Amino acid sequence: MISAMPDIQTNNQAYMRLWWEFKPLALVVLFSVIFVSIIEKGNIKIPITSRFLINSLKGVVVGVLWLGSVIAVLFLTKTMIIQGQNNVDYVWIWILASLLNVAMQELLMRGYLYQLWKQKYNVIVATLMLFQ
Repeated sequence: MISAMPDIQTNNQAYMRLWWEFKPLALVVLFSVIFVSIIEKGNIKIPITSRFLINSLKGVVVGVLWLGSVIAVLFLTKTMIIQGQNNVDYVWIWILASLLNVAMQELLMRGYLYQLWKQKYNVIVATLMLFQ
């Protein structure tokens, strides 16, 4: 289905990547709505809107601490050294594209599939299946 969606006509790699990340996100949202409302008949709830801002801020803080700790260890062990600077055109478009990819994966795995497995089995089985 993704291959049936047309590509945008641009030579800009940042916009192309953004489009390529948007297509699977749109399909995951569409299929999640179809599966939750029609197939599961509303028995499964995907809790993405409850405390969205707070949960998003928690995710950003944990992500920054996680990556920051790795970078700190690499700097302290002199494994990583910054020697120069690269200028990336459209850096915010690249960042947005990576965030769309993360949102798609979270909606698919921790959204519909996790809720389905949690309801059919239990929390432990659902959690273990996510990390397979």
